[in-house]
Amino acid sequence: MTDDDCFESVRIGPDGEPRFFCPPLHPPRFDIEHYARLAQERREREQKERTARQLHSDDARAKTLMRSSRSDERLRGYRFLADVLARRHGIAVEWRAPREMPVGAAAFASVRRRRIVVPPIVDDETLAIFLHEAGHVLCERCGGGLHAPDPRVRDWLCCLQCETLAWARALTLAPFSLEMFRRLQQSLATYRRSTAGPREAVAALDRTRSNTTFAEDRQRRVKFRIAEDLVQQWRRSR
Repeated sequence: MTDDDCFESVRIGPDGEPRFFCPPLHPPRFDIEHYARLAQERREREQKERTARQLHSDDARAKTLMRSSRSDERLRGYRFLADVLARRHGIAVEWRAPREMPVGAAAFASVRRRRIVVPPIVDDETLAIFLHEAGHVLCERCGGGLHAPDPRVRDWLCCLQCETLAWARALTLAPFSLEMFRRLQQSLATYRRSTAGPREAVAALDRTRSNTTFAEDRQRRVKFRIAEDLVQQWRRSR
């Protein structure tokens, strides 16, 4: 045993003289399960970080395509964005042709299963439908507050507050074109005519479908885009 393998100690011998000796050094206790758990947590953390970076990159690419002057590139951007949102929020998507939908439904969502059934994205309107159904999954569950499901409808959950919140959430998921916002207005107008609800829920619905909401959303996104461009210019100039 070398000096590196022991701790030198001093004891007083029988003759009163100090005596130096090295007691055996016991190996430290090694909890292999603890270190294996730490390694697994580190790998999971690194995987989440890689996934987040990839999603951020894909989101930026999709929105760049959506701003293209070419209709085919915009459509590719719409579909790419839908894929990014589904991966980011853990939403299962079933693409179903309109003729295969249940009677009276353009699309529908299962909030509990985090699953939506939507028509294939072929234009601005079908992208808006996708975003709206994704909004249902990402919003609060129906119940309490301003939620008031229509008791006359048994096959579907018809609630003014749910519809308003889902469209409001959809507005945050992607830039809305005028055609997309018209789909929002059409949908909410239909619910307003056919579904009863608390006065406050009706007022919230009217605010969401107003032209002011569309203008404010566009203005907010322009400000964000300007700020984002300034940050990119600053980074390039460093």
